[in-house]
Amino acid sequence: MQPMPMHLTISMKNCMNQNKRLIKTTIIIFVFIASILGLLLGTIQLNLHNLFTQGSMDNLIFFQVRLPRVIVGLLVGAALSLSGTILQAIMRNSLASPNIIGVNAGAGLFVTFSTIFYPGLFFLKPLIAFIGAFLTTLLIYKASYVHGIRPLRMVLAGVAVSALANSLISLSYILNPDNMKSMLSFSIGSLSLIENRDILLILPSLIIGGTVCIITAKKMNIMMLGDDIALNLGVRVESFRLLMIIISSLLASSAVAVVGLLGFIGLIVPHIVKLIIGNDYKDIYIYSMLFGGAFLVFSDTVSRVIIAPYELPVGIVTTMIGAIFFIFLVRRKV
Repeated sequence: MQPMPMHLTISMKNCMNQNKRLIKTTIIIFVFIASILGLLLGTIQLNLHNLFTQGSMDNLIFFQVRLPRVIVGLLVGAALSLSGTILQAIMRNSLASPNIIGVNAGAGLFVTFSTIFYPGLFFLKPLIAFIGAFLTTLLIYKASYVHGIRPLRMVLAGVAVSALANSLISLSYILNPDNMKSMLSFSIGSLSLIENRDILLILPSLIIGGTVCIITAKKMNIMMLGDDIALNLGVRVESFRLLMIIISSLLASSAVAVVGLLGFIGLIVPHIVKLIIGNDYKDIYIYSMLFGGAFLVFSDTVSRVIIAPYELPVGIVTTMIGAIFFIFLVRRKV
């Protein structure tokens, strides 16, 4: 078999590069479109002429309700997508995501009980959620690691831990029925009660997590070659894996602290991005964050207009999409 001529090889590479640039540009455009739709559409029709009139209803709705909601949606979607990308990589399991393996449930359990017993600790919610998410992730990882990670074993361990955490969350509803409505919204995942201060809860975690991921992207590329090869190339495999577990927990927990137990974004987005972007984790990280944020904001806009003037929690929309996607993955991967 004769090798492919050099000019054809170069032509194919140029074509692939052009396709990747087009895909990246499309994702960026999607972010802008989703954001604009999120700002302009909702149960109340805005009058654009009054948008910048101080004190008007349109001005208040735009700047005090919709703008923070879109910003937090972008940040939370980015955090959950990045967390899912990390988990799928370090655990070598395409079914891993913060909600599937119980990370969200662990964070949610700690936040729920802290809200019941210490309701005034608002700015400590991310720290409390992080402790819950990190302990849960570590427990699942240790429980499923026996002479290496097996995907099915890890998913089963995650389902068991998630079921336990969710049962305790349900118990909190019985113990504290006065807050049933807010707790139900938390358990589904919603952006309806977002305020400007919520941006401060999610932004630091995303900056830290995103920075660490970009800096260590080359190590993650090496990790994908296998533990033995990574060790030979100078990567401290277990230390690096522990670091990324911490980062993943930080990202997922900060999202849970702000919007509740929002499901499946960390499962759907990494798969789509890896499929269309390629295998370089620097690109995967960046465009998972962008696409995840846009996906959540778009889903939230749909949840606001689909049965207007009523509003669905965005968690219902993402869970419906994610459940179908998860069944598809199970049929392909397990």
